[in-house]
Amino acid sequence: MSAIFRDALLARRERFNALFAEARHYQPQLDGAAFGCVLIDSVAPLVEAAAAAGADAGEVSDGLYTVALELYGHGMLGPERNDPWVTAGWTAMTGLAGPLGRAPRRVTAAVSNALRNLGQTPGARPAEWIAGLRACAEIMDEPETLLRAGQALAWRCGMAHYRPDALAILAALPAELAARVLGLPDPVRVPEALGRMAVDPWHDPGQPAHPARLTRVARVGGFRGFGGVFLAPPAVTLLDGELHARDGNSEGGIWRVCADAFGATFHRTVIDKWTEAGTRGSPFKLVKGRVSKVGASEADFPDLAVVTSVAANATTLAATTPLSHYIWLVAAG
Repeated sequence: MSAIFRDALLARRERFNALFAEARHYQPQLDGAAFGCVLIDSVAPLVEAAAAAGADAGEVSDGLYTVALELYGHGMLGPERNDPWVTAGWTAMTGLAGPLGRAPRRVTAAVSNALRNLGQTPGARPAEWIAGLRACAEIMDEPETLLRAGQALAWRCGMAHYRPDALAILAALPAELAARVLGLPDPVRVPEALGRMAVDPWHDPGQPAHPARLTRVARVGGFRGFGGVFLAPPAVTLLDGELHARDGNSEGGIWRVCADAFGATFHRTVIDKWTEAGTRGSPFKLVKGRVSKVGASEADFPDLAVVTSVAANATTLAATTPLSHYIWLVAAG
């Protein structure tokens, strides 16, 4: 423990002792020695980094102590019980020294919450999010602006249901910061990229451009016993233009499916009446494994020669097969 952090603890010793005593009143299992390890391993490096960037070590210590104590009490930060991604986030926040020094409690709480959600979402990429946020912090030290970029970055790291909000956030961010989130080398390209992504969920501006061709852009769902979603082969339909999936027969649970170039998420829901959607009203057709789309070339998908359900909107065709727990998604990617 450095002298900077030790002095900050000593200066606020009575307050910190009172906070820990209050927490242990409601959670008698809290261990002072274990929480001391949290302070040394997770809090001290952040205080030192923020102080080196010009922040007041005492104010930063105060903010971090309260958040660390709450996370420790919930088993997310500590030597024995912890959330590995929350713990990794606290280690990585030394790279957020500027924003951390300005708003220590806000930044650590938001980063911890984001990593908790990313870590619990199948297919999401928390390590990529950590790296991306540190990269954004290189050009932005205003806390709220950086955290808004983090919201958009979470979408890019697999939280597909954040898509509408993320596009709005990116449009309002400084162009250089939005370009960093999108993986674009030139901020001038941001408006065009956002325009394309608004109409095409499968457009990734960070990838090289190529002629549109029909391809399997994703395969989502899977058997619940292996970490997937469904207990039985699912069926798909559309409701208000959004893809929905049902687990097996009419008695199965129903999910709203959010999917795009960056990931897929499933959200439990209820609908009044399940109706077969097919491809009517969409530019897609599927006939014995051959998919066609207005404006794109045809393509054969032998795995879709026999399907149990099909649904399509303007950009995506979804299909299920008799012996699979997955949903095929086909688009002009």
